[in-house]
Amino acid sequence: MKQKNKIKQIAALLFLVLSLTVLPVITSAAVIPTADILEVTGATVRYADANGATTGDQARGLRFAVTVDKFSRTYLNAVKEEGYYTADNATTKFGIVIIPTDLIPEGEELSKDTPDAEVVIFDKIYAQNDDEITFTASLLGIPTEDYTRGFTARAFMKVTRSGEDRYSYSEEALSRTFVGVGNIFYEENRENETLCARVDEIFASCDAYQGANLKSVTFTLFSDLHYWEGWYIATVGDLETILKRADQSDSDFVIQAGDFTNHVGGSPELFNAYLKNKYDLPAYGVYGNHELEGGDGMNTVTPKLTNRPDEVVWGTENGKIAADGSIGYYYFDVNGIRMICLDTNYSFNPTTHEWEHSRKGSYSYPAGNQKGYSLGPTQLAWLEEVLNDAAENDTSCVVLSHHGFARSWYSSPDGDAVRALYKEVNEKNPGTVLMSINGHLHTNRTEVVDNVLHFDMNTVRNGVYTDNGTDHYTDQTFTFERYDANGKLISSASKPIKDLGHAKRSWFFKDPLSAVITVSTSGKITIEGSKTEWLGGVAPTNPGSGVMPEVTDGVFVLQVY
Repeated sequence: MKQKNKIKQIAALLFLVLSLTVLPVITSAAVIPTADILEVTGATVRYADANGATTGDQARGLRFAVTVDKFSRTYLNAVKEEGYYTADNATTKFGIVIIPTDLIPEGEELSKDTPDAEVVIFDKIYAQNDDEITFTASLLGIPTEDYTRGFTARAFMKVTRSGEDRYSYSEEALSRTFVGVGNIFYEENRENETLCARVDEIFASCDAYQGANLKSVTFTLFSDLHYWEGWYIATVGDLETILKRADQSDSDFVIQAGDFTNHVGGSPELFNAYLKNKYDLPAYGVYGNHELEGGDGMNTVTPKLTNRPDEVVWGTENGKIAADGSIGYYYFDVNGIRMICLDTNYSFNPTTHEWEHSRKGSYSYPAGNQKGYSLGPTQLAWLEEVLNDAAENDTSCVVLSHHGFARSWYSSPDGDAVRALYKEVNEKNPGTVLMSINGHLHTNRTEVVDNVLHFDMNTVRNGVYTDNGTDHYTDQTFTFERYDANGKLISSASKPIKDLGHAKRSWFFKDPLSAVITVSTSGKITIEGSKTEWLGGVAPTNPGSGVMPEVTDGVFVLQVY
C-alpha cells in the first residue's frame, strides 16, 4: 500500500493547532514564500466526533487545525473584503499538506509538490469570528505500528489569478506523533477519569504510552545575580522576591545557573537567604565563571552550591562531596526526573598538557590556556555515563550549566560534543534529555535542536555589561544594603547608580527576573517567564540578539517519540 493511501486512512483523536498568516505578496508556486507569523497553540486528543461517542480503530487518529489571521494584508488582498470568508470562494482557498515525517526529503521544505504528501483543500469552515478562521483536517485509522511515527503538517493559502495558482505557506511545519499527543492529553486531563480511560483504551498496546506513569517537575530558575556590594545593584531583596515566587508556584526546588555572586566568602547574607531560606526550599546551583573571583577556593564554594549536599550524587568516585570541594558537578532526581548540574570552568594547559579548573581569585580560566569554559574529558565522560544510566532506566533529564551548548549561541567548546551526546542517548531512549539550560550571556533565547530545548536564561538584573563604559546614568537610584560579617542587615538607603563600580559598564533591569519551569516526561515544557523594564528608562542603543528585560513565556512540545 502506498504511503499516500495510508495517510488517507487515519482518525480524529488529536487536535493540533497551527496558526497561519500569509505574506504581503503572493508569488508563484516555484518559490515557496512563508508566513511571517505562526503560533502552535497546543494539542488535544478526542474521538471522531465532538462528544467522543464514536469508537473503533477507524475513528482514531490525528486532527490538525489551521487558523488564518484575517488581519493579514495578504488575506485582505486575496479575499477582497474584510468580512467573513466563504469556503466556496473561487479565487482563494486554504489547505494543508500532511506526510509521515520520515518521508520528507532531507533538507527540503514540505510543500504540495513533496512526493507522497497528502494535499487537502478545505471545503468547510470549522469556525470563524472577526479575527480568524479555523479549518481542520483528520488522518483516520492510524495503524498501531505507526502510533510512534511522526506526521508533519504545513498549512498553505492558494490564490488563483488569470488561471495561475499561487501558494504561500505557514512559516513552520508542525510534527507530532499520535502517542506523543496522547501522553500530553492524558496529562492535561488527569482529573477527568472518562477521558483518561478512553486514551488508555486507545494506546493500551503502545509501549511509548505513559498515561498514569507520566512524571513532571516544577522548579524556579534564575541566573547571573552578580551580587557584589558596591559594584552591581542586585540585593538580597531581589533573591527574596525569587524565593517567594518559588514558594507561591509550588516549585519542587529553586536553582541558579551560576555567577550567583562575585564574592562567595564575603556574602554570608546572600547564602543565609538562599541556603537557609524561610520556605525550606531545596536550593541548588552551578559554578559560573565568577564564583571564585572573591579569592575563595573550591573548598569554600562547592559546599555552597546546594543546601542538600548529602542528597545529591557528586561526580566523585563514591558520589559524595569531596573534602576539598575539587569536584563541583553533580546530579539529583526529583519526581522521577534527573537534574544534572555541570561545571564549565575547565581549560587545557598547552604547556603541561593537563586540564585545569579556574583558579582561586580568578574570574576566568588561566591565561594561555585553551578551550576555556569546557567540561574537561573527565566530566564529559561522567556526563555520558550519567545520561546513559538515565536512558537505560527510563529517566528523563534536564541539564544545567553556566556556559551553554546550543547550536546558535553556545559559549562552550564542548557544544558539538554535548549535543551529539544528547542525540545519541535520545536515539537510544527517546526523551532521555528534554532540556539544556545555560546562563552567562545575560540574554533570553530558546532553540530546539534534535528535540532538546536549549534555554538561554537571562540575568536577574544586570542586563548588559560592556568593556566600553559611558556615563548613561544620571540621577537614577537603587537600594543599597549593608550587612555585618554574620549576614545581618545593618542599613538600607537609596543611592545613586552612578556611584557603583560598574555603573558605566552596565545597564540594569528595574525588577528581578526569574522563570518557573515545568518539565514533563510527555515532552511538554512550560516556561513562565517574568518581564520588567530597563531601570530608569535607560536602555542600551544597540542591545544585540536576545538582550531584553524579560524571560521567555511559552509552551514547548518536544516530539519525544
